[in-house]
Amino acid sequence: MPPSLPILLLRAIITGFGYKLGTEAGKWLVAKLGPKKPEESAEAQGDLPDGMPADPSAPGAPVPG
Repeated sequence: MPPSLPILLLRAIITGFGYKLGTEAGKWLVAKLGPKKPEESAEAQGDLPDGMPADPSAPGAPVPG
């Protein structure tokens, strides 16, 4: 005979709670023990890669046409 609905609901809640705790613990461990991310990329610091300037009205910008 299958378990009753309240028992299945309780088991689902406990399983979901355990999954959430495990996920958060894993994220914490990766943040503490995992590889460090670079502070900022070149674009985040304001440096533009080689190529077209960001402002089309800037001196030296190519003229469309």
